[in-house]
Amino acid sequence: MTPVDPAVGFDELVGLDDHALASALARAAGAILLEHRLRLQERRASQWEIKDSGDAVAHRFLAGALRHLRPDDALLSEEGFDSRARLSSDRVWIVDPLDGTQEYGEGRGDWAVHVALWSGDALTAGAVALPAADLTFGTDPAASVPPPADGPPRLVTSRSRAPYAAVIVANSLGCRPLRLGSAGAKAMSILMGEADIYVHDGGMHQWDSAAPAAVALAAGLHASRIDGFAISASSYLRDARAKLRAMAGQPAEAVEALQDLLERSPGDEALSYGLARALLRALGVTGTIRSPTYTL
Repeated sequence: MTPVDPAVGFDELVGLDDHALASALARAAGAILLEHRLRLQERRASQWEIKDSGDAVAHRFLAGALRHLRPDDALLSEEGFDSRARLSSDRVWIVDPLDGTQEYGEGRGDWAVHVALWSGDALTAGAVALPAADLTFGTDPAASVPPPADGPPRLVTSRSRAPYAAVIVANSLGCRPLRLGSAGAKAMSILMGEADIYVHDGGMHQWDSAAPAAVALAAGLHASRIDGFAISASSYLRDARAKLRAMAGQPAEAVEALQDLLERSPGDEALSYGLARALLRALGVTGTIRSPTYTL
């Protein structure tokens, strides 16, 4: 794939299939972010300014490109507003314009750009760019998985915490620990031959997991929810909508059902609490839904 010059605009991307477009957009957003960070570092901007403005500039680029190139598709971006439209769309682009914002602001290299397409009930295309390493991993052509290294398995976890599930796996297999920032950087470390296992628990947003999972699955790796089930959001959403519609005239029952659905949801793998609020309002249902973070 020829690198994309962000200054040229989107016309040169017209005609690309979904796989090629995901890779081109991730790579181009990464180039924008590298240039943006360098410019702000040269004028001694604060880490907060670098992080916040980086999120914004990458989101604007990706959202604008997808509006121009895939106008009929829905978009879910970490930095954009969620929309009920994606519930009924057969094609949803799931993007994290800057995964690893903390690392980006610190001047590190373990951050990424995620671009993925959810179509039907599966991840059908995706790409993860590691701009600091000048690498982009896509779904077609898929990445080649390096042979396992000698010695104990290398398990990669977050810089900030070691999930309990990862501790169990590490103790059971005698793993060597490796810590990185971005979820995309951690997942791609396996395709780079730097790690063998990436385990995360505690929930994960769609934009964190979609592109890394798509790339890993295309390469023939195992990628699933922590319980081993396949990553599947749209079937969960259909279940949620059907239950809520059936209970539209029964506020107490609808609230209870939605609370149960949200508690069983794997992080934001299906339904955000903001979208839950929109669903409740659209159905004319009132009540209180609680989570560790939100009250609706």
